[in-house]
Amino acid sequence: MHTRSLTDLPQGPALLQTLIDRGHEVGHHMPADIPSVSLSPADFAAGFRDSDRAFKALGLKPRYFRAAGGRYHTKTMMPLLIEGRYHPQFVMASFLPWDTHLPFPRWYADQLTQGIAPGAIVVFHDGLQKGEGRLQRTLIGLERFLAAMARQPYRVVSLEMALGDRE
Repeated sequence: MHTRSLTDLPQGPALLQTLIDRGHEVGHHMPADIPSVSLSPADFAAGFRDSDRAFKALGLKPRYFRAAGGRYHTKTMMPLLIEGRYHPQFVMASFLPWDTHLPFPRWYADQLTQGIAPGAIVVFHDGLQKGEGRLQRTLIGLERFLAAMARQPYRVVSLEMALGDRE
């Protein structure tokens, strides 16, 4: 079930540390791009714990979880969030994160920017799961989105900052 991710790359741990040093957060989203709701409780728990251990082995302690595919079974997931000391609230998105499916990163970023509102949660995916082009598409879309947001009357902040958990 495991697919390649940033942490599998030789430079991955250093890149993650750079992102954290710059104030970014790392969240838990499962090790594979398989809808969480479609997994058996045992498969979900194994995947959740494997990813959690990988983060902690790198010295990372994500606080937030977003179910893969955006759907979940509360009875299966909540005990794992509590066990792993995650925020006891699932994190979703204000927009369907089509960046995993559409090969049009500029269009996707423009659509997100046009629909943004105060308090919106925007999701971009990384990883190499669907070919080498996926990460490149995400980076192009994210760059365009952030440039457009710089011209808006809003601030882009981390989830912790938006929830008041961090200054």
